[in-house]
Amino acid sequence: MISKKAVFYSAMVLTFSNTLLQILGFIYRIIISRMAGAEGMGVYQLIFPYYNIIMGIAVSGLTTAISRLSAEKHALLGDNGVRRLVFLSMKVFLAFYLCIFVFTYTCSDWIAGDLLGDIRTKWGVLLLLPCLFFTGFENIFKASFYGTNRVIPPSVSELLEQTVRIIAVALFLYAVSSQDPSVTTALIVAGMIVSELFSSGILTFFFQKYIKKQPSSQKVKGLLRDIFSIAVPLSAGGLIINFLSSVNKIIIPQRLMLLGLGQKEALESFGILFGMTLPLLMMPSVFIASLSTTIMPRISKSLALRNYGDVQRKITKTIHVTSLLVMPIIAIMIPLGDTLCGLLYRQPLAARHIVPLGISVIFMFYEMISMSILNGVGLQRRGTVNMVAGSIAELILTYVLVARYGMNGYMVAFFASTVITAFLSMRDLVKKVSLRIEFRLWFLHPLLSSLVTGLFVNAAHEYILRRYMDPYTALICSLLFGFVIYASILKLQGINILRYLRTLVPIKERQNSFLYTFGRK
Repeated sequence: MISKKAVFYSAMVLTFSNTLLQILGFIYRIIISRMAGAEGMGVYQLIFPYYNIIMGIAVSGLTTAISRLSAEKHALLGDNGVRRLVFLSMKVFLAFYLCIFVFTYTCSDWIAGDLLGDIRTKWGVLLLLPCLFFTGFENIFKASFYGTNRVIPPSVSELLEQTVRIIAVALFLYAVSSQDPSVTTALIVAGMIVSELFSSGILTFFFQKYIKKQPSSQKVKGLLRDIFSIAVPLSAGGLIINFLSSVNKIIIPQRLMLLGLGQKEALESFGILFGMTLPLLMMPSVFIASLSTTIMPRISKSLALRNYGDVQRKITKTIHVTSLLVMPIIAIMIPLGDTLCGLLYRQPLAARHIVPLGISVIFMFYEMISMSILNGVGLQRRGTVNMVAGSIAELILTYVLVARYGMNGYMVAFFASTVITAFLSMRDLVKKVSLRIEFRLWFLHPLLSSLVTGLFVNAAHEYILRRYMDPYTALICSLLFGFVIYASILKLQGINILRYLRTLVPIKERQNSFLYTFGRK
């Protein structure tokens, strides 16, 4: 029987929830890509750089602080510490939000026309304001639940939110049926507002139900200082990172036009890459996001309790599990890219860059997991610096290469960015925790196993496709075959992935049993 307090239990619940979310997300993308068209998707994607910036300022650093601090406060003070943390965080968020609201409302023409480079994004940008308001409260509640190991409420709310979003956006697009990309973008954001309102209401109910006020004479001291010590560096870094990322995405269509493409063709290429190909390759995020969300507050809690041995063990196994999960999925998806993109999006061009993107995405997942661990051990500043370095490299290379080599130039920029960030973050993590790098176990064995699996899947897919001429049959059979092959290869190596994940939960906590010099550097 697996304890509900175990990392494995939390990760599996989140993985199941995220898998359903991925399925719903693909349904959502298929609907909007077919109803909005490639140009509509391009204009819609243009508003996200600005959305990421304001989210980075008002929400991202704050929610990381809440997730980490709620784990610590709950371990030491119980639910009262968590409630105080959440209510104080709401006030901080509202202060940030008010500044963003005033700036966005008064400068909407400049943001749309000059910053984003397309005045058709104006109404979408303005509608992001109510969307951000509800998203902020929603994320504060979610972070407190993750920090206290209550994964059911956020999982339920996210599934219901995505379902409501699909219904609302589909109804809005169907009812208006406009070919104007500006109207289409505004309708999609309006559907997002409806879903965020619904989700924040559900989470408010869960918060009042699960995290109840308890009689206590203890006072939570220095809480605002603790929030700002984590949130401010992350928000400042997030602002820089999102600004660089936003500039990078904004200049891609502009640099493509310098190569000779028209505005419509440039936006279509942009929309296909970021709205179709990249989301497809991000499928392993159902596992990695679950693991990252679960492991960060657990590491923080172990640090608060001075259980250093558990910290080192969790980090080591988390890196290995990341390799075991990410590499085979990408290796299976690459040979199936043409069929997947054709069936899901009815857009064969979406598979054009799937190989270089797939390789880059592997490094992106190492970046995600190492950043989460760095936040858990209190190295959020180092993680932010690493992200900024990668973003600067991506921006410079995008500017130089896209105007010469088109989207192939961006592939080089994206790859360089993910490699730089992942390498620097892993380096800092190894130094901080004094980990012994096991290159063969962590990287080489999973890579070779995944390459063998990918070759078998490619051969099986081509054979079935030639014999039966049915892409659905070829896709399903190849996927099943790939998972069987990979599981068999792991079995030959003596690895049972589910059993291995369960061992992330210590049978017996050993205080101060850290074999390496944690925290000395």
